This record gives sequence, C-alpha cells and structure tokens, in this order.
Amino acid sequence: MEKDRAIIDELAADPGLVTRLPAEKIPALMGELAARQAALSAVGSALVARWMEAAASASQQQTTDTLLTVRQAAARLNMSASWLYQNAWRFPFAVRQGAALRFSARGLERYLESLQAERQGSR
Repeated sequence: MEKDRAIIDELAADPGLVTRLPAEKIPALMGELAARQAALSAVGSALVARWMEAAASASQQQTTDTLLTVRQAAARLNMSASWLYQNAWRFPFAVRQGAALRFSARGLERYLESLQAERQGSR
C-alpha cells in the first residue's frame, strides 16, 4: 500500500512513467488512486465549506450596524443635539430604545450620501 502511494506520487510528478508500469500493477494503483481522489474530494469540500463560512462571517461583520448616540449623530449631521431630538421623526434611521434615542450609523451614512448626490445633481 505504501509502495503504491509512492508510485502514485511519482506518476503525479511525471505521468510519462505510466508507460514503464507492468500491467499487473495497474489495478492496485487504480484502487489507491480512487481512494486518494475520494480523500482529496472530501478535503476540497471541507475547504470550500470553510471558505464560504469565512466569507459569510466577513459579510456579516460588514453589515453589522452601530447605533449612534444623539450627540454622535448630531456631530455627523452638523446639527445641535436639541434640534435632533425635536426632529428625530424626520429620520427613518432613528431608533428608540426605551426612552433613549439612537441613530443607525449605516442609515445616517446613506442619508448623507443621498444629500450629497442631490446637491451634485442640482448643479
């Protein structure tokens, strides 16, 4: 078996060596090759699954939103905190957490981007 593995390694490095193999060795080597292909296929499937898991995790981290305090959102909007409290209803990205008011960082960024696009479009 070990000898068959070594022969397959040699053949993988130089497929031209197949012409030197005795015909009676071929069935055993084919069996070893099939076993190795199955093992490599399992490794390939595991690698793909892990890769997809890592990509999904990275994607989820990118889509995670942060909630900003009124002060933080006011600074980004260049408004006062009191104005933002009074006008929070205008912003669909405002979030109430009990008595606390928070703002979605992603929502705020999209809002600012849309304002900038409007300004550029009206020029």
